[in-house]
Amino acid sequence: MLSVVAMSASEYGEILVLTRALKSYLLKPRDYSRLLEGGLEDFLAVLRETVYGKLVEDLTADERSVMKLETRLKSDYYQVLRRILDRVPKKALSFYTVLESATVVDLLKPLLIASSIGYTSPTLADYSSEISKVLPKALNGDLKSLISMIRDEGLRIDIEKSIRSKLYGLIDVSAFRRLWTATDSLEENDKKAVRRLLGVKLDLLTMRAVLRAKRMKMDYEAAREAITLVGYKIRPETFEEALKAETVEEAIEAFRNSGCYPDAVDVASRDLDELDLLIRKKVVEVCRGVFSGYPFNAAIPLAYLELKQNEVANLITIANGKLEELSRAVIEKNLILY
Repeated sequence: MLSVVAMSASEYGEILVLTRALKSYLLKPRDYSRLLEGGLEDFLAVLRETVYGKLVEDLTADERSVMKLETRLKSDYYQVLRRILDRVPKKALSFYTVLESATVVDLLKPLLIASSIGYTSPTLADYSSEISKVLPKALNGDLKSLISMIRDEGLRIDIEKSIRSKLYGLIDVSAFRRLWTATDSLEENDKKAVRRLLGVKLDLLTMRAVLRAKRMKMDYEAAREAITLVGYKIRPETFEEALKAETVEEAIEAFRNSGCYPDAVDVASRDLDELDLLIRKKVVEVCRGVFSGYPFNAAIPLAYLELKQNEVANLITIANGKLEELSRAVIEKNLILY
C-alpha cells in the first residue's frame, strides 16, 4: 500500500476531512428504521427531517409525488457529484470529469429510451421537467439532441449502439467502461482501489447484459457487436462461451464453470431481475473496504458516491413499497444497507 509519506501533510489531512464529511452525510440505520415505520405520509414526514428535506417539502402521499421524488433524488446525486468535483485533488480531476459525463448519461437514460421508441406520458413529462432543472436542454429534447448533451464522443457512439441493439442495460456498461479507461490517469495505488470498485460492477453488469441478450434471443454476431468486455475477473474465453450459448441457461452455465461470482450466477439462475440487487450489494461491500483503508485521492469520493447512489435506490424502494402498501418485511428484503 502507498506510504503516507508519499503525500504531503496537507493533502493527507484534506482527504481525511473529506472522508469524514462524506460519511456523515449518509443515512444511518436508525434513520432507515424510522423511514420504514408507518405509511407513505409518515415516510415523507421523516424524510423532511433528513438531508433530503428540501426535496420533499412540497410532496404529498400519492403516486405522482413518488415519481417526482425518484427524479429529485437522482438530480440531487448529480448535484452532489458537481460539488465533489470542486473538492477532489487535481490528481483525480480528469477521472471525475468522466464520472460526471457518465452520471449525465444515467439521468438522460429514461428520456433516451423513451425517445428511441416514441413513448410519451405525463410521468415522463414530469421527469423531463425535473431533470431540466439540472440539465436545462433535457426538456422536450429529441433523441439526437439528447445524445448531443453527452460530451464524451466515444460514449455517445456507445449509447447509439445500445439503443440500436435495444440492450438498454448496455448504457450503464458503456458509461462504466469509459470510467475504467479514465483510471489510467490515477496514481497506481489509487487506480487499483478504483478499479476494484469499478471492476466488480462492470463484470456483473456485463454478465447481466449477456444474459439479457440471450433472453432476447440475440444471435452471437449482434450480441458481440453490442457488448464489449472489460474483464476484471471474467476471462475473455468465458465471455465468448456465454455469448455463443443458445439459451440463457447455457450462458449461465458458462459463467458458473468459470468460478467467478458464484453467488451472482446462483441469483441469475433463479431470477435474472434479482441480479440488480446483488450488484448493489457487491458494490457496497467493496465500498466498505475502501472507506476503512488508505485515504485515496479518487477512491474515497467514488466509494461515497456509490453508497449515495445505493441510498437513493433504498429510498425509492421504500417510497414505492409504501405506495403499494407492502409490509415492512417485504420492503426490507430489497434494501442494501451500508
